[in-house]
Amino acid sequence: MISPAAAKQLTRTELTPAQATTAAELLLDALKNRQGDVMHDALAAPVQSSVDVNSVQARLNQRAAIDATRVVSVTPGYNTTTIDAVVTTASGD
Repeated sequence: MISPAAAKQLTRTELTPAQATTAAELLLDALKNRQGDVMHDALAAPVQSSVDVNSVQARLNQRAAIDATRVVSVTPGYNTTTIDAVVTTASGD
């Protein structure tokens, strides 16, 4: 049996809030600039193998243009980190 302290260590997220913010800003910039290759590179390996860069790019090209983005908050968890962000389009936030 594993101790509670050891179990917590096994499931703790590896990202610091600063690293998570940097990653989120990279992805938000890729969304804004419609960079399918950057978005594809950020996908988990199993997802990457099931979708090609052209499909990601086509999906981005169908979305409304993004005027601005910003990270609002970063909430580290045990095995995930949640990023809240605002994306502004011509339709609003």
